[in-house]
Amino acid sequence: MNFFYEQKHYERSIRILTEKFKLFSYPAHWHLEHEIVAVFSGSLNVGFNLQTYSLSAGELIFIPGGNIHYFEAKNIGDGCYMMFSPTILNEELNGFSFPLLIKNNNNIDFFIGLFQNISDEIQKCSTAYADFINSYLRLISAWFIRIRTTDNIISSKSINTADLDKIKNLLEYIENNYAQKITVSAGANILHFSESYFSKYFKIFTGTTFSKYINYIRIKAAWDMLKTTNAKITVIADNCGFENIRTFNREFKALTGITAKEYRQNEKFI
Repeated sequence: MNFFYEQKHYERSIRILTEKFKLFSYPAHWHLEHEIVAVFSGSLNVGFNLQTYSLSAGELIFIPGGNIHYFEAKNIGDGCYMMFSPTILNEELNGFSFPLLIKNNNNIDFFIGLFQNISDEIQKCSTAYADFINSYLRLISAWFIRIRTTDNIISSKSINTADLDKIKNLLEYIENNYAQKITVSAGANILHFSESYFSKYFKIFTGTTFSKYINYIRIKAAWDMLKTTNAKITVIADNCGFENIRTFNREFKALTGITAKEYRQNEKFI
């Protein structure tokens, strides 16, 4: 399923993705690409390296590739994100501590303008579009350097690489075993923590409890099965690790806003 690890696919030769979106919640995951998320309206919490950062309208965060992070929408709103290969701007970003959290800065309009320029170049794919995109990205990195002050940019404390790898191994374990019963004890053993400390650590790192994260992965798997197979809903629920259909129905609607039956019926008309 590759849910906690996101492997991006690109339609163009240059490895960059841009999109405007409604603010939403998304569980702990990671990808190789660098990511910039800007909030136009509403508010968004971003979890990164055992810390939570709050973004309001006119603020953005730069998340370096390879790090586990999550999003939690606090209010209805809009924003945009940009992902690009870590090979782009590799030298330009040396010397920064991450994530970069840019708050209360009116110059975010400068970034939004460059975001739109890059999106237009990706869509039109005109002559030398890759050169234009690289130029816009260098302008963004220069903008970061110009406003790098303690008032505008807040940096994270670093996290031990070994701890980060342990969390990645745990999330991979969940993804590979979500159809089975997964206990707090099993998760604690992977990280070599006591169960009580593990529960607290996991929630700080992912923004949710261990059981809720597992259910999210299971519902995502069920969502995909409903879309790609004709299996009965009761069979899908069982294959995704739910002990009974009642629990599955409750969790599915809580996370998606609709029932599994409604989702499958809607998919037939898409």
